[in-house]
Amino acid sequence: MCGIAGQFTRDRQFQPNEAHLWNMIQEIRHRGPDHQAVYTEPGLGLAHARLSILDLNPRSNQPMHDASNGNVLVYNGEIYNYVELREQLSSKGYHFQTESDTEVILKAYDAWGTECLHRFNGMWAFVLYDRGQDALFMARDRYGIKPFVFAMDGQAGFVFASEHKAILEQFPAYARPNPPLLQHFLTTGEFSAFEESLYHGLYHLKPAHWAWLPRQLVGQPLRQKRYYQLPNVDPAPKLSLEEAGQHYGELLRDAIRLRFRSDVPVGCCMSGGLDSPTLVGLASQMFDTALNSFSCVYPGLPAVDESRYIQACQDAFQTRAFTQEPDYPDLMAAVDRSVWEQDGPTLGPSVLSQRAVMALAQGHVTVLIDGQGADETLGGYHGYFSLKLQALARDWLKNPTRAAWDDLWQQHAAIADRLGHSPVSRWKLLRRALTQPIQKRKTYAGHDELRHLLSGASDELDAALRYGCMVPLVDLLHLEDRNSMAFSLESRLPYLDYRLVDFAYSLPHAYKIDRQQTKALLRSAAKSVLPDVVLNRRDKMGFETPASHWFAQPANRAAFCDKLNSAAEMFEDLAPAGWLAEVHRQWQRYQSAWDKPEQRNYRNSNSDALLWRFLSTHRWLESLDQRQRHSFKKSPVAASSLPPTVAPPLVSGPSGARPGPVLR
Repeated sequence: MCGIAGQFTRDRQFQPNEAHLWNMIQEIRHRGPDHQAVYTEPGLGLAHARLSILDLNPRSNQPMHDASNGNVLVYNGEIYNYVELREQLSSKGYHFQTESDTEVILKAYDAWGTECLHRFNGMWAFVLYDRGQDALFMARDRYGIKPFVFAMDGQAGFVFASEHKAILEQFPAYARPNPPLLQHFLTTGEFSAFEESLYHGLYHLKPAHWAWLPRQLVGQPLRQKRYYQLPNVDPAPKLSLEEAGQHYGELLRDAIRLRFRSDVPVGCCMSGGLDSPTLVGLASQMFDTALNSFSCVYPGLPAVDESRYIQACQDAFQTRAFTQEPDYPDLMAAVDRSVWEQDGPTLGPSVLSQRAVMALAQGHVTVLIDGQGADETLGGYHGYFSLKLQALARDWLKNPTRAAWDDLWQQHAAIADRLGHSPVSRWKLLRRALTQPIQKRKTYAGHDELRHLLSGASDELDAALRYGCMVPLVDLLHLEDRNSMAFSLESRLPYLDYRLVDFAYSLPHAYKIDRQQTKALLRSAAKSVLPDVVLNRRDKMGFETPASHWFAQPANRAAFCDKLNSAAEMFEDLAPAGWLAEVHRQWQRYQSAWDKPEQRNYRNSNSDALLWRFLSTHRWLESLDQRQRHSFKKSPVAASSLPPTVAPPLVSGPSGARPGPVLR
C-alpha cells in the first residue's frame, strides 16, 4: 500500500525535475511514510512513497527495476495471491530476490504481458515502464479500490499520481472545478467512477481498465481499455439457495485467508451489522486468535448507535476492542480536513465516522480488514425490497398465473412485515409495484447505464444491482482509500475478492433478496458465527452519523448560515437549477426541528447528505480559489536538501539471465 507519482514526456531528451517529483510524493507521504524515493532518466520520472506491508526489507523498496529487461515499476496496492503466482513463475524459470508482490508483478508482466492482470487477485494501481517498447503500461484493479489520477499536460507530458493533490502541488492550474461533473455530483453524490474528475483537466484511469502509452503518443488523449466485465447472470443456476450460500461461504473464507497475508499487524473494522462482524467472526475461527477490532459508537444518540450490537460481537469473538465516539463542535475544521484528505467534496457525512475508525486504529495495526462491498454486491440495502416487488409484479403482468401472483403476494407480505408497514402503507407498496416500472439510471456521461448492463443481466433488478457495483461503490471506495491512507493504514476488502463478486453476479437476484432477507448468500456463512441478536436484526443501519446533531451545535449553526449567505456567488454557474433553493429549504426545516426537541431525529437522511454536499463543496471551492490566488504551492525543494538519488532495487530475470546495469 503506497503512493505513486510520475512524469513521462514525448521528448526523449527532456530531464524531469527531481525536486518537482519530490514535492509531488511528499504531498502524499501519508500513503507511504516508511520510505520515499525518486528515480529519473531522460524522458521519465517515477516517485514512490512506501507503506511497508510485505517483505519489510529495503530490497523491496520502489521504484523497482527488473535487471533482466530494464523495466521499472511503481505500484500501489496488494496482490494477495502473489505466493501462488510466484510458484508458477518459478516453475517457468524465473528467480526472485525479494519476498514482495512488487517483484511478482514485474515477472508476471514479463511472462504474460498485459494478460497478467487476469491472474491478479487483489487491488492495484501501477505504472510499469517497458524499456524495450519505450512505453508505459498502467492498470487499475477491477473495482477501483486503489486510485489513479492523471493529466496530459501540454508542457510536462503525461503526469500521474495516486491523489489529485500530488498533481496540484506542481500544477496548480488544474485547481479548477469541472462544472458538468460537479452538477452531477451535487444532484446524485456520484463523482469517482467516471473518466473525468471534479477537477477540470484531471482524469481517472477507470476501474477494470488498462492503458498503453508509447512515447510518441504522449500528448494525445489516453485510450483506456477494459479488461474485466461482470459475468452474465445465469437465469437457471443448478445450485439451490442453501448450496449457493455454502459455496459463497467457502469463497469468503479463502478471501479472508489471502487478505491476512502480512508482515505487519492486522486488525478489523467492526460495526454492529452483518458484514464486518462476519469477517471478524470467521477470521477468529480460522486463525484461533483474538483480533483487534475498531468501532465507532454514539451511545448518547440511540437513533444512530450500534453499541449494543457491537458489544455482542466483541463478547462473542473476544476481540481486543477499541471504540471511538466522534464529536465535532468545530465542524468547519473537520470538513476542511476531510476535503483536503479526500481531494474534494464527498457524498455524505458518514465519511467522518469512517475517518474516526481509521484514526482509532492508527498506532495499533497497519492493515485493516473491512466489510465494504457486501451491500452493493449482494443487494443489502432496504431500497432493493421495493425493486424486488416491482420485478415480481412485472413478471406477473407478463404472465398472470396463480403461481406468479402467490409469489408476489407472499413476498410483499414478508417485505411489508420486515419494514414495519401499516396496513395503508402495505397497499401503497403493492400498488407502486404494480404500476411503476424500475427507473433506469442515467450516468454522468449521458448513457443509459441500465440498458447497457442489461446485456449481462436477467432483468431490470439484476441490472440495478450491477449498477451499484459499477458507480456508487466506486465512490465509497474512494472514501475508504483516502480515509485509511490519511492514517497510513492499508484497508483490505474480502467481499471484493473477484471470485466472490463473479459468483454473486452470476446468480439471479432471488439468491440475494429472498422475502424478508437481503444478502441471503452471506447469511448462510454468517449464521455459524454471528450472535443471534446481530444475525436477526430487522433494521438496517449504514455507517450512520449524527450529522444533524453536529449541525445543531451553536458554532456550527452560525458557520453554516454564513456559508449559505455567500452561496449564491460561490455556486454561480456551478449548481443545477433549483438546487441551492432546496438547500435553503432543508436548512430551514432543520432549524425548525431543533427548536422542537420532539421532532429531532439524528438518523442519517437525504437532507443530511444534501447539506453535507453543499458544505463540503463550498469549502472545496473556497480552497480552490485560495490555491489559485496564492498558488498554494510550497517552495521547490532545494537541490542540496534532496535525498541522494537511489537506484531502483535490482531483481533478477529468468533462469540463466544476466543482471543488467543499474539504471541511474
